[in-house]
Amino acid sequence: MGAAVLISSGIARIVIAVVGFAYPGYQSFKALRRTDVLAQQEWLRYWMVMSLLALVSLVTDLFRNKIPFYNMLKLSAVAVMVLPNTKLYRKVFNAVEPQLTRYEADIDNSISRAADLTQKQMNATQSRATDLFNQSKAAAAKQAQVVKDKAAATQARKTS
Repeated sequence: MGAAVLISSGIARIVIAVVGFAYPGYQSFKALRRTDVLAQQEWLRYWMVMSLLALVSLVTDLFRNKIPFYNMLKLSAVAVMVLPNTKLYRKVFNAVEPQLTRYEADIDNSISRAADLTQKQMNATQSRATDLFNQSKAAAAKQAQVVKDKAAATQARKTS
């Protein structure tokens, strides 16, 4: 088989990082610096689609050993998203946008609930950690006092 077909996972990740993230990241930077609103909107569409692709990859990566030429397929998908003559991200965005718009309020509510639950859990965890720290501190002080008392008793016996 040719070298292109036998691309390793490591090389594929490097190429995906450059093609799918470094180049678009730099182009996004340039669009922001120029304050080019149309270019900014295009790159936001690209990043939204790439975030969806990353989510899909969480599942498909589990089966990478069972899917023939998985690395090449993934690399091709990323390249097709960003190549100027294809810009597949536009088509994907146009297909996904109506669904996101339809469920936007539900998604926002879910995010808000998740943020609230996370904050409550963080507060509870912090409170529990503080309690454990204080208990440990008290136990250490008690143990130190026991050691000090034993040392004092030993010293008193030696002097008597």
